[in-house]
Amino acid sequence: MGQYYKSVFISENNKPISSVSSYDFGTGAKLMEHSWMKNPFVRFVEKQLMITPQRLVWSGDYADNEDPSTLTQMEIKALADETCQYTNSNVIKDKGVNLYTLAEIVGKLTHDENVKDKYKHDYKNVAPLNARYLINHDKKQFVDKTKTPRDADGWQVHPLPLLTCDGNGRGGGDFRGDSSLVGVWARNLISVTTRKSDIPKGFEELIFDIKE
Repeated sequence: MGQYYKSVFISENNKPISSVSSYDFGTGAKLMEHSWMKNPFVRFVEKQLMITPQRLVWSGDYADNEDPSTLTQMEIKALADETCQYTNSNVIKDKGVNLYTLAEIVGKLTHDENVKDKYKHDYKNVAPLNARYLINHDKKQFVDKTKTPRDADGWQVHPLPLLTCDGNGRGGGDFRGDSSLVGVWARNLISVTTRKSDIPKGFEELIFDIKE
């Protein structure tokens, strides 16, 4: 079956702060339905990272569960369905839930535009196309998006969802190539900028060479 993703901003202790849904931007929720340059959902997430560096996970609904011992009683109560044998409080306490599910109890970030047809709408509150640098402040690395290779049709995979994804390879629509880069930035502190001068001194360039 297909695996669906949402981008989740998290705190230093891995708790979700807010999330962004692809559906609000007229694009599919499977990883390789939206992980492309110029995609409005991905560019909206980039916009948030231009405002301030944040910890990010592109979380799949088949991803591993968080450690159940870290769940609060409030979180368990908010997520539990006592009428369901799979999601009652005892099961959640024992097995936990993944970040995709846990993010359901926090607020969602989205655009504030009047959209009549989200599939044709030209979203305004997204990162500009010249926002070319992704910066990982934990790993002291950066990616120059303009160096991402193009496929035979001229398409470029967007580095951000692939670098920060959690759960890839477990469902339809996932990235099926072989790369050690997938998920290596998940939960790290990331920012986005248009200027190379914003990259801290000493940070090393990571070449994102993934294409489909």
